[in-house]
This record gives sequence, C-alpha cells and structure tokens, in this order.
Amino acid sequence: MKKTFRLILIIISIIPYQHLPAQLSDGVKSENVMAVYIYNFTKFLEWEKNDSGFFSIIVLGKSKVTDPLFKIADNEKVNGKAIVVNEISDLYSLDFCNILYLPPVNNDLFYDTLKKIKGKKVLLVTNSNGFAEKGAGINFVQVGDKMKFEINRRALEEAGIIPNTRLLSLAVKVYE
Repeated sequence: MKKTFRLILIIISIIPYQHLPAQLSDGVKSENVMAVYIYNFTKFLEWEKNDSGFFSIIVLGKSKVTDPLFKIADNEKVNGKAIVVNEISDLYSLDFCNILYLPPVNNDLFYDTLKKIKGKKVLLVTNSNGFAEKGAGINFVQVGDKMKFEINRRALEEAGIIPNTRLLSLAVKVYE
C-alpha cells in the first residue's frame, strides 16, 4: 500500500494537475487523488510562520479522504515538519490546523466553518460546486472525468496564505 501512495505522489509531481483524472486507470480512487492534491498544495502555498512542531490537516466529518491522508502523513513532511491528520466530528473540536477539509457530507456547516476560521491561518479545502466563489480557499471540481480545482485568492490572502503563481495558473478558475 505504501508503494501505491509513493507512486501516486511521483505521478502527481510529474503530471500537471489539470491532467489528473478523478479515477486513474489502475484503480486509484478520487479520494486518493484528492489526498495527494491536498498534500501537494502545501508545496505551492506559503503560510505565515507558525511555531508548532507539526503541520496539521483536519477533516471535518467522515470522509474517504482521511485514510489516504494518514498514509501520506506517515511518509511525508511539510517544510520539515511532521504531518498530523485528525478527523473531527464537529466544529467545537476544531483547534489549531493549517488545512481544514470540509467533505460534501458536511456542506451544511460551510458558513459556520467560515465563521470559525475567520482571522486564522487556515486553508479551507472543499469539494462542492460554488464553494470557492463563496469563500473556500480551494475547491475541488469534477470536469468531465478529471479532478480539477478552483482557488479563491481573496480567501487565501485573508488567511495569510500566499499562493505560488504556478498553483494559480493550474486552477480552472481563480476568484479575486
């Protein structure tokens, strides 16, 4: 299994993001691709300095993306820091994190989530049509059989996160 995720990481680092299908021909599922995307976003975004000894990714609610994120965290680091992945059941449990993934099952918490992270250095990643335009930093979109993403540049700036121009160029849409 570790070899599979290493292979996915290699493939994604070689192939431009816009050419990644949601389900690769060898049976890799979209949640695996999303998990690798989330990890790779860290290479193209710059957070203001934080003094914690780890990089935190939190999934709000049950999601198939959690297990692949755990596997990535076992093998990778972000800027030399260990990756800590947690799955929480509600916003009350939300503490410090760098990335917060809101799966579609919890779309009803979108606006409450925006309020909770306002003023914090948190990248909100979603997977629901229209959420980048409404305030998510990055939103996955399905275009045909391909997994793509859109970016809300203002949301990133308000969170103190600086996107690399390469990442911006790979997004299917950038909201200002």
